[in-house]
Amino acid sequence: MRAAYRADYCDVDQIELRDLPLPEPGPLELRVRVAATTVNRTDCHNLTGKPWMMHLALGVGRPRLPTVGTDVVGVVDALGADVRGWQVGDALWGFKDMGLGSQAEFACVSVRDPVLPLPAGVDPLAAVASLEGPHYALNFLNKVSLQPGQRALVYGAMGAVGSAILQLARSKGVQVTGICGSADLASSAALGNPTLLNYETGELDAHRERYDYFFDAVGKRSYGFARRWLADDGIYISSELGAGWQNLWLTLAGRLTGRRRVRFPLPLRPRDSMRTMADQLVAGSYRPLIDRRFSLADIRDAYRYVDSGRKQGNVALIVDADLLERMSADTEPD
Repeated sequence: MRAAYRADYCDVDQIELRDLPLPEPGPLELRVRVAATTVNRTDCHNLTGKPWMMHLALGVGRPRLPTVGTDVVGVVDALGADVRGWQVGDALWGFKDMGLGSQAEFACVSVRDPVLPLPAGVDPLAAVASLEGPHYALNFLNKVSLQPGQRALVYGAMGAVGSAILQLARSKGVQVTGICGSADLASSAALGNPTLLNYETGELDAHRERYDYFFDAVGKRSYGFARRWLADDGIYISSELGAGWQNLWLTLAGRLTGRRRVRFPLPLRPRDSMRTMADQLVAGSYRPLIDRRFSLADIRDAYRYVDSGRKQGNVALIVDADLLERMSADTEPD
């Protein structure tokens, strides 16, 4: 089988496409024939091992799992001896931020990992694009108590995490304003034409309104930068640790002082995120933004594009186009 491979942490130009033996599932594993996955910011961190703390989870000297990929949609191809409740041919989706090895034609995943049956009637490509970004978005939003009528400013609103925050917060009655660059504006119609500020033209600098929340979905702005747009009791959350891990230290300091202006969105409970997104997708109330599609053969180009920071929403990696088409046909009404 073909798989995206790296024996050691490496940059995006060093990832390889290799022919590997077909993996055999362990006693509690499913072998998945992969239809599609995404290339996302988490994949880039897992590939490079940066920041260094990623080594603690992935492998100190070298990554324990040489194949990369964090999310998956596909069908069960083989069952481990002790697996119950799954059958060959079942459609599934899954996400594990420490890696599933899913950027490959086949992957073996544990039934203990966050993998669930694909919800009936849900388009598989939309499903796999509703995993990584929404999981982190939900872990922003569950760190605060959202109330209808509150106001939120989202930096990086057209990325995978930002576009998910925008939609999910808006569904709670929060008035959301997004911040993005000029190139992102063309995609705004896909998200219902939200209110956007273009930081490249000075709109953000001239903006003087105050917000209950400043959500930095791309980890590029500090609390010191954000506080000019925060109300007196406003809260800042970033997707990254910040320079010198400042967002973690400010979060801890806020817990000690009782003035919790900064909160760190530690991403937990991916199964809960998947169940939430399943409900959203089945109801038709969430629409993932998909920027570009690459084939597995173009894995390096996909990583280069994501690493460039220019992507809008999700970058889909089509591993088995025929399987994806069949799965998509199964979701269409008779």
